[in-house]
Amino acid sequence: MTRAVDCPVCGNTLALLERSTGDVETVNCPVCGNYNITKSSIEVLSNYNLPARRARLEHAKQNTKVDQLPLIKEA
Repeated sequence: MTRAVDCPVCGNTLALLERSTGDVETVNCPVCGNYNITKSSIEVLSNYNLPARRARLEHAKQNTKVDQLPLIKEA
């Protein structure tokens, strides 16, 4: 089931939650793109400023195989 959410990284209100499986949610944001994020990381990221949240996404992208979505998880 797809539903509208605020992007946990950039705050864009047009992001969509594509699916939720266990502790992982798949977000589709027009600014950040598609990525996975753990529910616990959503809480942690809410305490970070925008540059720090974007850095976490970029780190996840750099550590992701070509055929997979980036996963933001707690360090």
